[in-house]
Amino acid sequence: MTMWWRRVWHLINRRRFERDLAREMREHREMMPDSKGFGDSHRLLERSRDAWGWNWLDEASQDMRLGVRALWKSPVFAVTAVLILSFGVGLNLTLYQIATVAMIRPPAVQGAETLARFYRYTPSFHGSGFPYAATQLIRQQNTALSAVLVESGTSAVWGRDSTDEIDVSFVSPNWFAELGYDAIAGRPLAEGIDDGADASPSVVVSHEFWQTRLGADPAVLGTTVYVNARPVTLVGIARPEFPGLDLDHPAAWIPIEQREYLFPDSPFLRTFGSDNTRMYGRLREGLSPAAARESLRSTMGALARQEPDHFAKDEWLEPLMAAQNFMTAQGRAEAWFFLSLLTGLTGLVLVVAAANIGNLVLSRAAGRARELGVRIALGARRSRIARQLLVETVPLGVLGAAGALLLTAWSARLVAVLSGLPPYLDFTPDWRSILVSTGLTLGALAVVGALPAWKVAQQELMLAIRDGGQQVSLRLDRARVRRSMLAAQVAGSCLILVLAGMAARRVQHALSSDLGFEFARVLVMDAKLGNHGVSGSAARAYWNAVKERVLSNPETEAVAVVTAPPLGGRVHENGFPEAPGLSVLLQKIDPTYFSLMEIPIVAGRTFTDRDPAESSAIISRRLALDMYRSTDVIGRGFPRSSPDRIVVGVAEDAHSIMITATNVAELYLPLETSDYNLVFLLARARGDASRLVPVMREAARVDSRVIPAVRLMRDDFDRRLRGPRLATAVAGSVGIVTLVLACLGIFGVVSYSAALRTKEMGIHLALGAKRSSILGLVARHVMSPVAIGMLLGLAVAVPVGRALSAGPFYLESVDPAVFALAATAFLLAGGAAALLPAVRVLRADPIRALRHE
Repeated sequence: MTMWWRRVWHLINRRRFERDLAREMREHREMMPDSKGFGDSHRLLERSRDAWGWNWLDEASQDMRLGVRALWKSPVFAVTAVLILSFGVGLNLTLYQIATVAMIRPPAVQGAETLARFYRYTPSFHGSGFPYAATQLIRQQNTALSAVLVESGTSAVWGRDSTDEIDVSFVSPNWFAELGYDAIAGRPLAEGIDDGADASPSVVVSHEFWQTRLGADPAVLGTTVYVNARPVTLVGIARPEFPGLDLDHPAAWIPIEQREYLFPDSPFLRTFGSDNTRMYGRLREGLSPAAARESLRSTMGALARQEPDHFAKDEWLEPLMAAQNFMTAQGRAEAWFFLSLLTGLTGLVLVVAAANIGNLVLSRAAGRARELGVRIALGARRSRIARQLLVETVPLGVLGAAGALLLTAWSARLVAVLSGLPPYLDFTPDWRSILVSTGLTLGALAVVGALPAWKVAQQELMLAIRDGGQQVSLRLDRARVRRSMLAAQVAGSCLILVLAGMAARRVQHALSSDLGFEFARVLVMDAKLGNHGVSGSAARAYWNAVKERVLSNPETEAVAVVTAPPLGGRVHENGFPEAPGLSVLLQKIDPTYFSLMEIPIVAGRTFTDRDPAESSAIISRRLALDMYRSTDVIGRGFPRSSPDRIVVGVAEDAHSIMITATNVAELYLPLETSDYNLVFLLARARGDASRLVPVMREAARVDSRVIPAVRLMRDDFDRRLRGPRLATAVAGSVGIVTLVLACLGIFGVVSYSAALRTKEMGIHLALGAKRSSILGLVARHVMSPVAIGMLLGLAVAVPVGRALSAGPFYLESVDPAVFALAATAFLLAGGAAALLPAVRVLRADPIRALRHE
């Protein structure tokens, strides 16, 4: 340790020590009668460096300077290599940023290690919703939680205009304090002020809503605004970084005790029959999640005895911690599986980029064979040569990592905006991103620097002094490492091109093919009757009245009521053992639904008023074929193994809920009276659908309390395809870039090979050889790794495509057209990249070619 510290001290003060040593040697030389007997001062100075310093550090510093100087002299190579490396590393880093910020990193709240979201569990059921009344009993009758937080999201109308709908979040007054946030202006909701039904109605708006909708006017604080046409005081503006615990982003927060003020006659605060509230809790200090679960069993037992119709005897509360992003073990496993697939694909891009730069570096190093041979002749070891070539790539790595960070800072935010992620998520690269970027860059440098350095150091570099490096360069041009890197580029590019084509075909199928239903002239109305306490027979009477008023308008062609509107996002998914791997989507419908959506009945009939709602069913063609192996199923029991309904009809397949899914079928049941408080009204217009919007809004005012939301189904279609379109655009862009990278690799290999064989080409041309035969000779040795890479990429695309044909990707698996298109695109682009440099060399004059070197 003493010697190590002495060397460090010498390194820090090296300049001063060497000046002192040089001055001392000069004084001693002057004092000697014969100064020649003193010896060589430079040699003595080097011996001093050997004794006091680290030679490897000096050599590395020298190699680094050489590398920077070489890059400065080759700006085209340097810029190209840095851009390629920045793209390869930046794409992977962008995925890491989005995944960690949006899926893995805990929400930015205080005490995330003690904050839990509670789920209801029984041996056969689990769910996230609670009745609000139950959350208050749990808050009062437990010893495990120091605080209980509740939240219920819905939509409400802002202002006096009944068409201006916003998302609001009804929360407990301790919501802001427990999450550790105050307001950027005004005050947040607070206990002691906003709790209690007799408190003054108040609202806190989001920073984005204040800027975009309220003009960033500070004078709005303390003023009276209107929510659902009722006066409310705007008391605060939330901070822009205030997070939602479920990646939600409401425009306003309102005390949950004011719910019935804004929705009169709603039983929300008192009923145990609606599971529309999310419950969070702060565990007491020192209490583990398992201990909290056991402590809350007695509270759940008391709830089961008090409300046996709504709580089971064996029900318990399962805490999911904020530190794990409120995810179950299964949810984390599914998230990691999803991310592993994406990481594999983006990692493939990095492999292509690294292989491309590796080929460029190897070509550049091979061109320096004579220089390296001279170094060997002067006494340099092969390890010294390899280390020099490796260290010279470090500036590329540093610039590439910096470029990747800049690319990530821009692309992650762009993807977040396009995909609709909330604005409070911070995608700015942090120290973790720097570490990931460094790790990815080091991995790429293992290919970019280590493989070429190792291969060059293996050559007989002394021979390069005799022939100018011609033979060494030719051997490196034909090296397996070089051909393997080229094959890896081609394979990766072909695979990514095929996957991009599958994603594009998925969107094309949704846009151009027959989905099995018609939506262009259909509107959807949601009245949210449950918010107003209208249910059962009263809800049924309401909808019947609305249907009559809408249908009486001459612009209306047909109306129907349904529990899950097409393209609307509500999914009731089931599975049956007789149809393994098939997701069955449930809809409860009016008899007029099929004619309104133009879904053909291929066997049997639609529902009638005489069909018993509890024992009739209509199934889709796919479900009939998978479960019964036939569409001749009218009158048979459903499901096949344990029937409790009779099949009265078979409808044509219509992927109305999950339009891009490939493993779904539909089950239709008649509406029951209890369903009418959760239904939607569909209306088909005879002409322009937008003309029916005011008609439906006016018809909904049969009950003056109801403020409906009316939307065009074609807008829902655009929203549902926003994600696939974005994924297709990203995949297509990545595919094009990787194709360009592969073409650059082919171009570089052929250019270098043609340059090496210029003299040989001159001899062939002088002897009368045809240029076409020489062209084939030049390109032939590059075609085998290209062909192998193409076949390998297309072969790997088959199992990868099958794996991605299920949710959530739903790619068009093993589409021959996609494979053919990807292969054709690569052949055309790769062929051009291979032929252009060879043709350019062949255009040279044979005499000049003979004089080459």
